[in-house]
Amino acid sequence: MVDKKPVNVILQMVFAVIPILDLYASYKIQKLRLWILIFWIGGAIVGLIYGETIMSGGYVAQLLNNNSDFIYVIDNSIFIIIYAIIQAMVMRKLSKKWNKSFRDENKISQ
Repeated sequence: MVDKKPVNVILQMVFAVIPILDLYASYKIQKLRLWILIFWIGGAIVGLIYGETIMSGGYVAQLLNNNSDFIYVIDNSIFIIIYAIIQAMVMRKLSKKWNKSFRDENKISQ
């Protein structure tokens, strides 16, 4: 079990957009199950609906393909950037809530 202490919000946001480190960041604030449900399972479903699975190498293969359509690449890049921004903002909100619980706890004890 991770020590229950406040976390660095900016570092948590950076970790949120890096695969595998996002799991560690969510584990530190005890939201691992929620994170997996929303961003790993939900992200895979959204990726399938969008026509591109996030876990596959389809995006990289499209970039390396000589017949790649520039609009398709730009469209996927925008999707990935928006997804990363959403991840960072959700991690920011959860981390601030986590840190606030410690401030509230200190007020009660004083």
